[in-house]
Amino acid sequence: MKSNLKKTLPAIALILFSSKAASEISWQPVTNGQIPSNAIQGGWEANGTQLPVCRAYRGNERHPGKVVSGRCNYGYGGREISSSSYDVLVGPDHESSWEDIGKSTPTGWYPLAGGHEPGRILYICRAKHRQGFFTDKGVHPGKMVGNHCNYGYGGSEHRVSRAAILYVKPSKTSSSRQDKIHQIIQEVDKYWLNKHGFMRLNPHSGFPADIDNENPVLFTAEYLFLLDKLGVLRGELKARYQQKIKNAIAKLQLEPGLFDRYPEDKHQNRDSVCIRHFSRDEQIGLVILDKVFDWQLGLARDLVNYGKTHKRLGGNWHYENRFWRASSQPVDWVCHHGEIKKGLAAEKYGIRTPKFRGLLKIAVGGSPDFLATAEIIVGLKLTARKHVGETSGKILAYLRSSAILEKSRKHKIKNAVGAFYQDMLFQYGERPLHALMKIYFKNENHPIRRLSAYLH
Repeated sequence: MKSNLKKTLPAIALILFSSKAASEISWQPVTNGQIPSNAIQGGWEANGTQLPVCRAYRGNERHPGKVVSGRCNYGYGGREISSSSYDVLVGPDHESSWEDIGKSTPTGWYPLAGGHEPGRILYICRAKHRQGFFTDKGVHPGKMVGNHCNYGYGGSEHRVSRAAILYVKPSKTSSSRQDKIHQIIQEVDKYWLNKHGFMRLNPHSGFPADIDNENPVLFTAEYLFLLDKLGVLRGELKARYQQKIKNAIAKLQLEPGLFDRYPEDKHQNRDSVCIRHFSRDEQIGLVILDKVFDWQLGLARDLVNYGKTHKRLGGNWHYENRFWRASSQPVDWVCHHGEIKKGLAAEKYGIRTPKFRGLLKIAVGGSPDFLATAEIIVGLKLTARKHVGETSGKILAYLRSSAILEKSRKHKIKNAVGAFYQDMLFQYGERPLHALMKIYFKNENHPIRRLSAYLH
């Protein structure tokens, strides 16, 4: 897999590793070399001998490896190290799965961190070992270092790029965490929503409260996306928020598929005032909201139908306010960031790319064409390669992938999503979305930042 993954994780990514990483997967200390019967097998020798997954202690560090003759062997500094002080990974087979790097992964599962060293989390991997290119020497568990799997064999440390990573099912949210999450929800309803029902960047002391950001729909979608992923957006709470969102979106909607960014703009005279219409980011927020509420809002469908109805330049879809005027007649200009754009500039700023249209097609159960598929795949790769401090596009890519793209029937798109997730893990650690949110939301008390801490 070609990648420019960082070889050193940022300090923000370091977390504590506990035996409660997954619902039934845990680390068990080994005494006198006695391996538990439910040890997870990471690979095998050429003669068929099983190699359970272990993690060895090296000072304050932990290094994933394989159990050989009652000891934990792992690669370090170019050599194969053997340790008698180690834990072995135990649990039922159905709780874990080995997934090839760069391929699609089980929905909702996450890679298990097997250890750490200064500045880097070490995920568990396994790879085939060959000698003379043709001789098969089995499959050997090891640790991910950058975008390679490092493992010990024959006294040396080997490094390969074609490998698989161990994924596990997410842990169930404990009752204490549930209580903390619901406390955040209460704070949101009281302090973080504006008078129209959209998420703010800063709290307020009471209604009415103005919108204080450019993307109120997107931030609201991020908040509800997290509640849904955490499994708390259910029953009465889900019904209440669904009605709240329907009321809020109705204040923005000009006609099905066309929206203003702020409720106050809906009442402006577009023949005399430059009104900023929804950005692509805001429209992605609409699709995320639709997904969260099981597509019952019909927002994705309305966007697709509007795009089909208002298209020019050989079929390019347009989503801007040239098609909604006070006189109900389209004009040859658009309002873009407070400026009037005419002619080709109006066409340029009105066009939504094949990637965006492909996303919408997947959302409504369709299949993107070749150009849209290619742009989705390339877009994910380019986004993943941005500097670690550039988080806005990565958050959007994460939302698009987790809510929509990973449901695509095209294996190339599913594999691109899998590679993107793995890139984020290598850059930001075991909770990549939380690490991204910590960088983006500077306010430590922001609900989105706090909620993301509970998400694997």
